[in-house]
Amino acid sequence: LRLRLPQFYNKSPTEGVDITIDYVDTQPNQKPKKTIVALHGLADTFRTYNLLFRHFQPRSDVRLVMPNFPDFSQTRATKFKFWHSSDEKYHLLQDLFRHLNIDTIDCLVGHSYGNQSSTVLLQKPQNLQIKSLAIIAPQFLLGNFANNDLYKMTKFVLPFSKSEYLSRLLHRMKIHQSKGIPFKFQDIDEFFLLNTLLLDIQAVKDSRARVRLMNEKKFPGFIMYSSDDKIISKKAQQELYRLLNIENVQPIIIDQDDPKIIDNNYLLNNSMTKIMTKDGRHLPHQKYPNVINFLIEKLIDK
Repeated sequence: LRLRLPQFYNKSPTEGVDITIDYVDTQPNQKPKKTIVALHGLADTFRTYNLLFRHFQPRSDVRLVMPNFPDFSQTRATKFKFWHSSDEKYHLLQDLFRHLNIDTIDCLVGHSYGNQSSTVLLQKPQNLQIKSLAIIAPQFLLGNFANNDLYKMTKFVLPFSKSEYLSRLLHRMKIHQSKGIPFKFQDIDEFFLLNTLLLDIQAVKDSRARVRLMNEKKFPGFIMYSSDDKIISKKAQQELYRLLNIENVQPIIIDQDDPKIIDNNYLLNNSMTKIMTKDGRHLPHQKYPNVINFLIEKLIDK
């Protein structure tokens, strides 16, 4: 990282940095029959999985772990030595799993850019066994960012985060609420955090290989997009399907939050299934929680 992006990582130590994170663990110090890990996307928190938590929390046979990835305050706390790359999050997760004594994940759930961290774990599992994948509105950086307005803004704005004065100035100018930004943030640090995605150069380079690895290993699971998702382009979605060799497979269409709409046996007959919801934008798991919970239950019970 120091060689690839010296402008940002020149002060980062080889041995890493100390990071404090929050996480939810429904069965601490227990070894239940099944373990689910849910990873949220960038500029988000584990609260995006509140409905997943409500469903699985009462089950004593299922352990649900939901870590909060560091926000931009951790970048400031480490004196700008931590920049939220997939490599950094990978080591953070492996340290967390060792701390929690997790060596098997029966279903790894990812939303948006959280799926990028999932694929790094698949690529370098070490002693971790991952049995299935729930991939929700994934962002695998398969689009062309060179001409993206946000990418151009990132290259210009993110270095200003190192200056307290310039950060306050950008906040007063409400740069974080500019037209063309896909989310409307409350403060400039939330916008800086989103911008770190486009520093993740290795993820851009490795993304296609990591997706192909999912196909090669035939992980059971599903990919869910909403038909009205404005964050992930249709072109990027189709490229993902092509890499997984499922571009010609018809998706299951979901237009109501009722698991009965899905064939009970479909997960037993497919390695990776395409699901398209009628709406939900970039948060289909919040629009169709009963469907999501049913799908994950089917995966962990296989």
